[in-house]
Amino acid sequence: MQSRSSDRRSLRLTGARTLLAVAAVGFSAGAAAQDDDGFFLEEIIVTATKVERNVQDIPVAVSAFNGALLTESGIRDIRELSAIAPSLIANRSQTSTNASFSIRGIGTSSQNFGLESSVGLYIDGAFRSRQNSIINNLVDIEAVEVLRGPQGTLFGKNTPSGAISIRTVKPDHDANAFVELQAANFGYYNLSGATNISLVEDVLAARITVFGAQRDGYVDDVVFGSDVVNDQDRYGGRLQFLYTPSDELEIRVIADYAEIDEICCATLTRVSNVTAIGDPTRLGSDAALLGAGFTLVPGESFDDYVQATNFLPRSSNEDAGLSVEINYDFGESTFTSISAIRDFSSFDFIDADFSQAAILDDTNDAEQSSFSQEFRLSRPIGERGNIVAGVYYFSQDLDNVSTLDLGSFSSPLLELDPNIAGLINGVNAVSAATGGLVPLAGTPFPATQFARDDMRQDHESFAIFAQADWDLSDSWVLTTGLRYTDETKDIIGTFSNDTIGPPPDLAAAVAALGAAGAGQPFDPAALIPLTVDGWGLYTLAALSPRADVNETLEDDQITGTLKLTYFPSDSAMVYASYGTGFKSGGTNTDRIDPIFPVVFGAETSEAIEIGTKIDFEEQNLRVNFAAHLTTIDDLQANSFTGAGFNLQNAGTAETYGAELELFWKPTQATDIQLALVHNIADFDEFIFGTCWVATPFHFNIPDPGQNDPNLPVCDRSGDRVPSNPEQTAFLMGRHEWSLGGDTSMYVRGEMTYQSDTMTDGNNEPLKLRPSFTHFNFRVGWLFDAWDAELTLWGRNITDERFYETVFDVPVQDGKLNAYPHEPRSYGLMFRKNFN
Repeated sequence: MQSRSSDRRSLRLTGARTLLAVAAVGFSAGAAAQDDDGFFLEEIIVTATKVERNVQDIPVAVSAFNGALLTESGIRDIRELSAIAPSLIANRSQTSTNASFSIRGIGTSSQNFGLESSVGLYIDGAFRSRQNSIINNLVDIEAVEVLRGPQGTLFGKNTPSGAISIRTVKPDHDANAFVELQAANFGYYNLSGATNISLVEDVLAARITVFGAQRDGYVDDVVFGSDVVNDQDRYGGRLQFLYTPSDELEIRVIADYAEIDEICCATLTRVSNVTAIGDPTRLGSDAALLGAGFTLVPGESFDDYVQATNFLPRSSNEDAGLSVEINYDFGESTFTSISAIRDFSSFDFIDADFSQAAILDDTNDAEQSSFSQEFRLSRPIGERGNIVAGVYYFSQDLDNVSTLDLGSFSSPLLELDPNIAGLINGVNAVSAATGGLVPLAGTPFPATQFARDDMRQDHESFAIFAQADWDLSDSWVLTTGLRYTDETKDIIGTFSNDTIGPPPDLAAAVAALGAAGAGQPFDPAALIPLTVDGWGLYTLAALSPRADVNETLEDDQITGTLKLTYFPSDSAMVYASYGTGFKSGGTNTDRIDPIFPVVFGAETSEAIEIGTKIDFEEQNLRVNFAAHLTTIDDLQANSFTGAGFNLQNAGTAETYGAELELFWKPTQATDIQLALVHNIADFDEFIFGTCWVATPFHFNIPDPGQNDPNLPVCDRSGDRVPSNPEQTAFLMGRHEWSLGGDTSMYVRGEMTYQSDTMTDGNNEPLKLRPSFTHFNFRVGWLFDAWDAELTLWGRNITDERFYETVFDVPVQDGKLNAYPHEPRSYGLMFRKNFN
């Protein structure tokens, strides 16, 4: 779209103020600058529409943050970005490389191999298909853009809830170099740096970026010592070349590598089950662990950040890639090609029962390789419009081997289940009564048993897309976009177990034992499967043998967008938009209850949004507001039950709300930001949801959603979508003043608030996380003569002990653990620039 004509400046700003009172906004923070007429807000350039545009001129709810802002805010990795982008929620789970992202309440767990992300992740235009591949330090970043709402037209992989686009600093022929050193509590240090190298003047430039970070943990283990869990050990680098042989041609080559090797992640007890809360006479698994001499850390000690395990968790990954971006300017048209190959591997070894007893351990070894290619052309359409059109191809190979092993305390603990104990005692009684004709009961959960899942997936995706802006007049713009996507997945899964006997018919076994106990004739064949070691595995979905999987999924979708934008002045715009998005289905790669289907279908979304973006230039104030209504069909919901993950299409979900973001510069030395988000996300229809586990144990209260007590499913219709705080807020204040000479000083404070949040898909009351408020603070000294900065910083300065997901501990009904967030941290940063 061409820039607004100058006669629009004559329209009255009072009209824009009136629109602010009735319309809605989404804001991108930027610094203010000064000209001869006074202060004005900086023009923020984004690439959310695949061409460089002023964020205030595009009908997209997008927040943009430049690299300087990320550094000053202390954002070290992408998970911390949610502190300053309130519509984005980023959670970590059982390993340092597992992360999930959601926007406007809709996201995807990274736990299941078969899931794609609801939030598209891009670095320098290249799609990252695995959410965990993007977890590492954010270093040498030019800008980050968070797009809210379905991205079903322009972006590489179609996504139903939003996208995060990261741009790194490009090479050029100036030095543009820096060295940054940080040191903090918990033994933290971070060293990073970057520099340009002019290889051929004005023709070939290179840029080298390196980083490394280490930190002790912040969680103690009663056996392995203090500050050992949730440490950091990360390093990586990036080598770029920029070739500009002419004014028309630009070729950028990027090679990157990053590695993580950490002791992660701690899970702390939120609710223990030594006895039921509502019935002290009812004993749980923790009582058995105490009786066997194991150390327990009760839920009351959660804030002490202490755990007790029988070994420390390990989490590591390697991420590498090569991309080539070609831009050629034909005058009015620009052709872009982005090619990328990527390899990502991860290895995790965790204590899956999260206790000091050897019950379960889990090993995951995964590899992913991908190739993507995008061709894109942008050009004007006559004199009153422009178009962006292109094709996109993506392919990936995924391999994952997961092994769940039983430990030496598995049978002693699991045999406490009254149903298991009753079967053992009954078979042994029959064996004694028949003189051994029926053998003694076998060990139900022997330590030699394992369950190994070997999953392979080949995935291809092809898309063709176009989006055009039509200037209907000097004040009205119509945007139309359409995308056709074709997806194919071939998935092969092999599920193996150690040698075990045939599956028992538990109903027939119970009937036979009842008849034998009454002195009546019974069928001894019904009891024979219970005399073979390992028969108990059939009672646990996560360990029970299951048929191999060999599935091919084919799907095609047409998605797009329609937007109408009105510019009452050069400083204001109002828009209304409709957009759709989708992500393809897949295969549930976890061992789940047979009642759930192995294959799940595609997830689709449609969103209606109205918004306004206004710059009050005289007041140096920018206010953006957006209100949205999003409907998701066949939401891919994943919930952990303590015996495995239940992944399925949930039916429909709805999210609606409003986002207000503000940037104000009352004086040249003062900046204020405010962001308020109200977002409601509920399951409209979710009949086969996951049932409560802990509440029935502790309070003997049945799940009100369980309509049939014989089926392990519950109706979650009307319940909250997990990981969505309904209210979030961000407030930042910064003031800078001169200390004389070439030295100045600034103070920056941040507050982030989240209302209470349901942390799991079964909506169990005990999993509701209370609201919390998080404060960050920085004091910096700027030495202009040296082009250097020294900063004293603190994050979570009030030491708020909040946490992320709460989950049912495997095979220990009534016990809940949670992943803790980082406690208070503080340190010094020194940065020296070379220009």
